[in-house]
Amino acid sequence: MAFLASTPPGFISPPSTSNKKSLTSQVLLNGKRGQHFKISCNAPNGETRSNPSPSNSQSVETSSAIKLDRRNVLLGLGGAYGAANLIGDKLALADSTNKPFPYPNLTDCTVSYITGDPNTPNSVQVPYTCCPPTPADSPQPFKIPHTDQKRIRPAAHLVDDKYIEKYMRAIQAMKDLPQDDPRNFYQQANIHCAYCNYGHRVSDPEKGTDYLLQVHSNWFFLPFHRWYLYFFEKIAGELIDDPTFALPYWNWDTPCGMTMPFMFSTEKSPLDPSKSNPLYNPKRHPDHFPPAVFDLNYRGAASGLPDLTTVCNNLSFVYREMVTNAYDTQSFLGTPYYFGDAAPRGTGASELLHNPAHIWMGKPRTTDPPTYGEDMGNFYSAGKDCLFYVHHANVDRLWRVWLEQGGQNFQNQAWLDSQLFFWDEKKNPVYVTVKDCLDEEKLGYTYQPTELPWLKAKPIPKLEKEDVAANSNAPSVANAFPATLDKVVKVLVQRPKKSRSKAQKKKKKEVLVFEDIEYPMDEFVKFDVFINDEDEVGELMSKAEFAGTFSSVPHGHGGDEDRVLLSGFKIGLGDILEDLQADDDEYILVTIIPKNAGEKVTIDNVRIEFS
Repeated sequence: MAFLASTPPGFISPPSTSNKKSLTSQVLLNGKRGQHFKISCNAPNGETRSNPSPSNSQSVETSSAIKLDRRNVLLGLGGAYGAANLIGDKLALADSTNKPFPYPNLTDCTVSYITGDPNTPNSVQVPYTCCPPTPADSPQPFKIPHTDQKRIRPAAHLVDDKYIEKYMRAIQAMKDLPQDDPRNFYQQANIHCAYCNYGHRVSDPEKGTDYLLQVHSNWFFLPFHRWYLYFFEKIAGELIDDPTFALPYWNWDTPCGMTMPFMFSTEKSPLDPSKSNPLYNPKRHPDHFPPAVFDLNYRGAASGLPDLTTVCNNLSFVYREMVTNAYDTQSFLGTPYYFGDAAPRGTGASELLHNPAHIWMGKPRTTDPPTYGEDMGNFYSAGKDCLFYVHHANVDRLWRVWLEQGGQNFQNQAWLDSQLFFWDEKKNPVYVTVKDCLDEEKLGYTYQPTELPWLKAKPIPKLEKEDVAANSNAPSVANAFPATLDKVVKVLVQRPKKSRSKAQKKKKKEVLVFEDIEYPMDEFVKFDVFINDEDEVGELMSKAEFAGTFSSVPHGHGGDEDRVLLSGFKIGLGDILEDLQADDDEYILVTIIPKNAGEKVTIDNVRIEFS
């Protein structure tokens, strides 16, 4: 019998003021429009935190619950443990518990599948088990050790040979551990695989029910990965007897970091060509080694754009996801996911910003032999690549940056009290809570400061008003949706209210909502959204019409059938409409441009709300 997910209830809004101590930072204040910025590849002097600028504060108002109907269902993963196909109106919604997740059942772990396209020759289903060792004893609550030795995570492009030698030694030590040691590099990769591919189950003894657990596309994305990197880093330091060891971060949000860090790119050690390089992974895209520029708008194929255009696109994309589309807590961290919900329901801007690196680094898919984007390009195998950890260190750093710019974490007790299981550096099984990871300095680490040029890379506003929506013959929402993204979709969306005052805009944000996006779990999916734009190619993300991107990294499931996911997606419209001089318009023209697997994606509805 299948278990069904309910629409997540509205989350508890955090207070408008924080009791967190004043902080100092590397964050650059927004410049005026038209102001040029200077790129430096050196770390600036100064502390790592600052008081957030009031002008950059993000709204933390409560978002309204997603409209509920029978199509608004994301079915869990089928079989005896709660998996099912999406079959829409035939099924009813389950009740949500609004309770925190306990740590998973550690005595069992499911076999999952990567499913090839059945219409592709030689397509196969690849079963895999990605379960770390089962502890002999019950895990104990983890107590954060006090330390006066702060670990400083360095920017990967700024490290010296001494650090590279230490880092390679730590990773090699993890790879040399016995295979049954939970601290072994590949056992650590299995932790990510189990949490991100529905390998773990969480038991509800009151109902006699097991639920599969997923930490992506919901509010556990950032806390899980922070804890995951914490224990990985502590294990590495323990193995080389260096409590100050810290992972580097791949700061692809600055031009100087927009290539794969060199120390990962050579099969032989960058310090001694007679030795192998433990940081190297052959399962990476062969065309994306240095000097290739990381493309945050990557669609599964080369764009053909000049490198400078790619850099500008990247900076504007980071701005959109870190500022425009991170307008409140839920929009950045992801939607609530309570114990008893069969599956997650919505991806935050932090995760959408993170997705492109996975796809860009993974090897292209093939049918003979069958491959699925390994290692970085599929969640089941991503932890097998050292680049995964430095990529996520940057995502973790950007969580801190977002908070410094005025963002605030959930105050929902179910989120704060939810538990996760890990192995510590001494091989002890432990469980942790979300609330204990919200201040990385209490975990004993911080980040080497680097500049944030994307704060001054806001997409370029229009100099003159263009009546694109008024002159468009695009259909209305009622006549265009539901829609399959097998082609570019243009639609006129009516605004509930126009010409709002500054006070009204401050109180509630105008948000473009995509309801019930249905897409395959095991495919890379991507589409871009532009506002009041007549272009149907969508190559430039540095213009004001660019609004946001939806994407999904392939991952496995728990049964034999094809799997689909159902999710939502929101875009903040306030700054965009002002920059397009469209604040007084009754309608906006929304252009949805499929970039990958669009023929397998459907959207039920598009609308505007005030959140």
